[in-house]
Amino acid sequence: MSKIDGLKKPTNNPKGAPPGPAEAPANLLRPPIGESVPFQVRIPATYKRDFKTDAAASEITSSQLFLKVYDFYKEHHA
Repeated sequence: MSKIDGLKKPTNNPKGAPPGPAEAPANLLRPPIGESVPFQVRIPATYKRDFKTDAAASEITSSQLFLKVYDFYKEHHA
């Protein structure tokens, strides 16, 4: 008989019970349709500067310009 045979497994979970469906963290829930959410991409600094400058020149936000550019892309590459 080895020394390990006499050991018992712990019966309680030190982390506690998992959260129930009503306690789900906000990052697991989908945002409502139409709500804006963060979207991060890595681009060269010169592109970022030019993009923000073009948005400001058009008097729109960078987010609005991105949506316009993406809509244009979808129309012409679908």
